[in-house]
Amino acid sequence: MEYGISPLQHTPCLQLRAGVYYFRQRLPRDVASWLDQREIVRSLNTSHYPTALERKTIVEAALKRAIALLLETDPKDVATARALFRRWFENRLNQDFRRRQSTSRIKLVEEPYPSSPLEEMAWTADQRLMLTRAQSEARFIARLLIERADQSADVKHLANLVEHGLHELHTRIIPHRDAGDFADEINDRLVKEALEDTPQEAASSTTQTPAPVASGPSLAEVIERFLAEQRPAVSQKTLLDYDQTFRLAQDFWGSEIPVGAIKKAAARDFKDLLLKLPANMTQRFPGKTLQEAIEAGSKAGLATISPKTINKKISNLSNFFSWLEDQGYVADNPFSGLAVKDVASRRKRDPFTAPHLQVLFTNGVYAGGHCSRAKAADWQTLENFWIPLIGLFTGMRLGEIAQLAVADIRQVQGIWVFDVHDRGDHQLKTTASNRQVPIHPTLIEIGLLEYRKDCEYEGQSRLFPEMPTASDGYQSSAFSKRFSRYLQKCGVKTDKRLSFHSFRHTIKDLMREAGIDRSVQDAICGHEAVQSGLQK
Repeated sequence: MEYGISPLQHTPCLQLRAGVYYFRQRLPRDVASWLDQREIVRSLNTSHYPTALERKTIVEAALKRAIALLLETDPKDVATARALFRRWFENRLNQDFRRRQSTSRIKLVEEPYPSSPLEEMAWTADQRLMLTRAQSEARFIARLLIERADQSADVKHLANLVEHGLHELHTRIIPHRDAGDFADEINDRLVKEALEDTPQEAASSTTQTPAPVASGPSLAEVIERFLAEQRPAVSQKTLLDYDQTFRLAQDFWGSEIPVGAIKKAAARDFKDLLLKLPANMTQRFPGKTLQEAIEAGSKAGLATISPKTINKKISNLSNFFSWLEDQGYVADNPFSGLAVKDVASRRKRDPFTAPHLQVLFTNGVYAGGHCSRAKAADWQTLENFWIPLIGLFTGMRLGEIAQLAVADIRQVQGIWVFDVHDRGDHQLKTTASNRQVPIHPTLIEIGLLEYRKDCEYEGQSRLFPEMPTASDGYQSSAFSKRFSRYLQKCGVKTDKRLSFHSFRHTIKDLMREAGIDRSVQDAICGHEAVQSGLQK
């Protein structure tokens, strides 16, 4: 559809489309060639001309600053180029930690304004130039620098580093983190050398940050400020995780230690402590100090906490120190890159086999066949019946099923679907989890739509109305434990790799074996790779 110019108003860069004003401006030729787009078009979200003029001025100024920044990044020597790269690479790792910390709730804490030229350029391109997802952040930087690589040897060096760093992030580090391995081992020689620059070379960079001073506010003081900012944006479970980690940190360093005194060596000492902590320490050794608990656990031959638990605590502290760095309390993040390697978690969950499913769905509530509201003694029986079946036929996460409203089962173009969303009090793991999952005909044959009608008849707004919310803020927690006990009772659960989440692995494996297109798999499962248009 063409953009039309209002017959009443003829203002440069301001156009009217279907009663709404838009800002539209061509980009300079060199910038346009870097971005693969000729112009910027942005809705001003108003039909009121004076308001449109005000917003146009703001957007125009932001665009001018954005274009200027794109032309400014030009390292003058190799040391500066490496310093720019190190800061960018470390920020990518820290932002990945923050993203993982925030996945329990979609309302994320707003990212702080970046503090290095390379980071500022990426942020500006994303936020102000409204680039598409494929053009965003690191990919944008890499392409831009490669395009400008003929300008100088230092720009070429930085371009080469970013290209190698980008490959290392997306083909090694992030996939390993997704599998539970947070060791962040670098294989690429160029990247490793740039990250391990000697202090003398790093000191020659004009962007080198001064070392932190062992003074300033105490650990306890800044923890309170951090938690006060986080509470409105994260789940109860995340807050509990933070609380447990911060208690350990204060027990180890003392609550009055200045945060500027916690440097890399202190962070490594804390990591060494975590490696020795006995599992379930607070329950097994109440009232004992950390050292006493470690000695008692070692003497009793008890297992230590898992690599996954260690990495969770290190991730919490890395997130915390990234916030401290952004707020100006410390100069760097001592917990960056300290996660331990967890080979065992590469396959954290196994799928159910056909014999497993045969056992699961012929015992317990399934022994009596169809289960209706009239037959069931209570709502918990209906939860035990329907939730595993929905998991089996959809691959939905347990949390997504537990929070389903009656209205979330609806028809779209004549097809019954589960509407999985984060509206109201619903929580999702990622934004890509917003989707519509087709309801398998078998679920309809078993009586899912009749069950939905029963809920409506009794005035229930939720599909599982009596499912309690646990102390971690999730409705799924109690059912997860109940289902785990059922797996054990049936003789199916032999180790931790089988759980309710195994339904999700089962359906993903079956879709792969059936040759279903990857984009369809992602759309059904709600994976990050899904483009937003496929979910609607």
